[in-house]
Amino acid sequence: MKLVWRWSAATVGLALATTLIASIAREGGTIKLNGKEVSTNFMTQNGRIYVPLADLATALDMQVVKHSADSYELVPKGGANQVNGVEGKIGDTLRSSHFLLTVKDVQFTDHYTRHFTNNGVDDAEAGKTLVVFTMQIKNATQQTMGLSLSNDKTALTDDQERTYQNFTGGYADWNPNVDVLPGAADDFVMIFTVPKGTMVKDLVYELGANHIPKNEIFRIHVNQQAPS
Repeated sequence: MKLVWRWSAATVGLALATTLIASIAREGGTIKLNGKEVSTNFMTQNGRIYVPLADLATALDMQVVKHSADSYELVPKGGANQVNGVEGKIGDTLRSSHFLLTVKDVQFTDHYTRHFTNNGVDDAEAGKTLVVFTMQIKNATQQTMGLSLSNDKTALTDDQERTYQNFTGGYADWNPNVDVLPGAADDFVMIFTVPKGTMVKDLVYELGANHIPKNEIFRIHVNQQAPS
C-alpha cells in the first residue's frame, strides 16, 4: 500500500519532521514526542517502530484524510468539518477533504464582462453594485470530479447579518460541464449584487461534486466595503 504524505508548509515544516524522527523513543511501552505520549498501540519489526497514523495525526494536531484505498493524507484540522466550514481570507488556499479552494480576488463594479461562458455584460441595478469573486477549485483526490459550483448555502453576508444570494439566482461565470481530473484546477467567477455602501463581511461557499458523500462548505472573510 502506498502512503501519500502531503505536508502543509504553513503547519508542518522540515524542522518539525526532523524533530519527530529524532525524538521518538520507546519508553516502557509508550511512544513519546517531545515528552508527550503519542501512542501505546504500536509494534516493532526488524528494529523499526510502527505507529498508527491516527495517533501520529493527533500528536501533530492534524487529521487523516482518506483519498482512496492506497492514498492517505495528513492535513491541518482547520475546521474542515465544522458548521462554518474551512475558513480563510482572500488569497488563501483553503483545503477541505476533497478540494483546494482559492479566492484570488474580489472586485466591486457596476458592469461585468463574462469571459468563461461568453462575452455578455451584466449590469448592476440602480443603487446596487456587483461583487465579483475570481475563484479556483483544485481536485485534491485521485478521482475525476464533476463539480457542482453553485449550491443553496452559497451566500454573501454583511456586517448587519444580512445575506445575499448569487446574482440573478444562482448565477456564476464558468465553463459548464467540465470534469476536473485529479490534481487539475478549474477557474470561475461568482457574482453577487449588494446595495451600494454595503460592508461585505464573508463569502459562504458550498461546493459539491460526484464521488463525495456530501457538499463541503468554505467561509472566506472579505471585510471590504462596496463603493457608495
